[in-house]
Amino acid sequence: MAGIIHRKVATYADQPGVEVNKGEWNDTHDTSTFQSAANAWSGLQYTTPVAITSTAGVINWDASVPSVTYTATENVTSMVITNIVEGGIYRFWYIQHASSAKTFVPGTTYLAWAPSGIVPTATTTLSGVDLYVFEGKNGKLHGIQKKDSK
Repeated sequence: MAGIIHRKVATYADQPGVEVNKGEWNDTHDTSTFQSAANAWSGLQYTTPVAITSTAGVINWDASVPSVTYTATENVTSMVITNIVEGGIYRFWYIQHASSAKTFVPGTTYLAWAPSGIVPTATTTLSGVDLYVFEGKNGKLHGIQKKDSK
């Protein structure tokens, strides 16, 4: 871990640019995960999708896992999404049940839909797949749907 020196400074109102040192302290921080000075990616960024489930018609998604798959086992009536990060990009694959189509109505408490604001209709094709892509904004996931039915 690298040490970072913090300086508390003040300026004279009548002398712009002149700083007076008001104190200094040294902290140790893990700087290994800081972004580069240019704030640029060094390569392709991706996550492996993780399977999530539902209980009593509710999908609980911890968005600290930004890429998930859900294979329908029951009719979904809502989603509860936690740990949404402003500006984060999220992917949700909805995989229809293999032998009996289920409904998917995730609600709008944690989701906003572009461009119309209308929740898209999920595939009813057995084993069909829909991909939803979201961006975290104002505590919700704002997204679009891409149908990719088999």
